[in-house]
Amino acid sequence: MADRKDFVWNGPDGWWYQPGLEGELGARVYFWNNFQGKILPLLQNELDDGWKPITEIGPSGFKLRDYEVTKHTFGVMNVVLWFITLGISFIFDLLSGFGAYKVRRYEVVEFRATLTR
Repeated sequence: MADRKDFVWNGPDGWWYQPGLEGELGARVYFWNNFQGKILPLLQNELDDGWKPITEIGPSGFKLRDYEVTKHTFGVMNVVLWFITLGISFIFDLLSGFGAYKVRRYEVVEFRATLTR
């Protein structure tokens, strides 16, 4: 029977990506492009010890955490418009939530690959 083990690289704290239309796949590719230089040398040590990967080594190996963040388009120009329009623009901003919108962000939890001997 073949031995199996998981190669696990814990992601850095605080790294997030806001992919826009690319979604989760775009986040995985982004993280792979940024962290493969750290992951591949560690994985190569395992390969040198006789282990072989049985799962894909690439963007699909990331485990991600996703969450929503509320952002605002409020700025100095809004305040200027409040004075120019004598408060009408303020009422519009107040009713619209000051340009609030939600965006999805992805954060790396870990990179995992299954190895066998």
